[in-house]
Amino acid sequence: MKTITSFAVAVGIFAVIYNIAAGAAPVNEPTDIKLEDTPLDVAIQTIAEMAGVNVYIDQKIHNPVIGADGHAHTNFVTLRWNSITPTNAFKALINNYGLVATFDQETGVTKVTMKDITALEPLEVKTISLKYANPTNIVEAIKTVIGQRSRIIPDIRTSQLIVMATQSELTQITNLIAELDTPLTQILIEARFIETSKNPKSLKGIDWAGTLGGQNFTFGNGITTGQTDTQIPGTPETSTSTLPSGRSTTSTLTPGYVSQTALSTVLGAGGISVDTSRGWFPHTAFLNADGVKAVLSFLNTENDIESIATPRAVTLEGNKVELSVVQYIPVFEEEQGALVAGGAQPPTVKPNYNLTVGENQTPLNKVGVTLIVTPRVVGTNSIQLQLEPNISVKEPIPERLTLGGKINESPIFTHRTITTLATVPDQHTLVLGGLINNSTTKTYSKVPLLGDIPILGYLFRRDTKEGNKRNLIIFVTPTIVSEEDYQQPPASTINFLKTKPLDKPDIEDPAWDSGAPKDKTRSLF
Repeated sequence: MKTITSFAVAVGIFAVIYNIAAGAAPVNEPTDIKLEDTPLDVAIQTIAEMAGVNVYIDQKIHNPVIGADGHAHTNFVTLRWNSITPTNAFKALINNYGLVATFDQETGVTKVTMKDITALEPLEVKTISLKYANPTNIVEAIKTVIGQRSRIIPDIRTSQLIVMATQSELTQITNLIAELDTPLTQILIEARFIETSKNPKSLKGIDWAGTLGGQNFTFGNGITTGQTDTQIPGTPETSTSTLPSGRSTTSTLTPGYVSQTALSTVLGAGGISVDTSRGWFPHTAFLNADGVKAVLSFLNTENDIESIATPRAVTLEGNKVELSVVQYIPVFEEEQGALVAGGAQPPTVKPNYNLTVGENQTPLNKVGVTLIVTPRVVGTNSIQLQLEPNISVKEPIPERLTLGGKINESPIFTHRTITTLATVPDQHTLVLGGLINNSTTKTYSKVPLLGDIPILGYLFRRDTKEGNKRNLIIFVTPTIVSEEDYQQPPASTINFLKTKPLDKPDIEDPAWDSGAPKDKTRSLF
């Protein structure tokens, strides 16, 4: 039995030496390894030498194994591996037979022993560099497939992952990262905002509101006022009297004071007064009014506004991109002055350009058109778009409130939003419409009875018609961008906005109700 075993060992060693001599490759370069009936310990020693590993094999591996029949058996290895590195062959051999290799850094020797089935598999540390993915995102995906003992730490600065896991888990993690760490598709989002606004206004007739809406009446032709002048001493008065004898005598009397009252009238104001000596003053009094006032209107005005904006941006698949054409309207806020020794400082008024409301902190005074798009490639040639357009305007009439005896004014902002999810083929255009605001105001004023007379009634009434139409159409064109699109020449084959938008024409008002001049396409009435 010993003779047969010794012969098998010699044959195995000779086979390995023959393969190495026939064309041995450098250490850790792919080569062909073939063993025929070679004892396990000899195979480990031979492949370790090929891998440049100093190995010490535990004596238990040399000893024969007692089989089920009660006889001692030696483990013989037969290998036919092609294009494998000696290092990988060494690892595969010991793993296949339940062995474990422990490297001693102090001596530089790797000890191969029997694996303890009760012992936990040792953890290994490996650094994996990422090419495209964000380390934080990869960590969240890998944490669900590793055990509790394993750890994975992202390094944002170098875009690397530090993985501490078992050998089997490292293999799974490496394969999973290779599938996730792929470049994302870039998508060009081009939007076109077309906003039209029309504001026709027609004023016709005579408005008598100035005369009949609040007429003021007063009685009299003015307000009479008096002024009294007093002189101290008074003006001397001389009197002459005739005595019975026929002689005349003259006497002078000086009173203590003399008082004189003068009346005057303020013209244009109602008023009347009574004088005890002269009766009514002034002598003429009549009913006084504001007068007759009327406003003649015979005018048409019309404002047509068209605004076009074409923003574009390139974003990665799954990332949000915001396309906006906005203005920030300040809201003025009064801030109380600080308290000082001499009293409170005067308040200051500061503009607030970032006023937010609600739980989502939505900007309130951000006025204009904002489009948030999140694209994702689906299928072979389609793009799924999550669209969130927001259209906001500032109303012309502010809100006025009286608080603490002081009038406070606050602007009013109107927001119109749509949230939708749609799939569009590559380089096709999606149209978002329906963001229409159409209001019509009609005002009538007339003099009762007189305004109802046929034909003549036009002199005693006025008609006002005002319309306000606002329409917004959004065109969104997604395009998948490839690497060839960045190369010049040849020129890019992408045609942006290939589909021309069609605007629905508005119905023209007749020249009678329009501010535009009459032409061949516009009727008079």
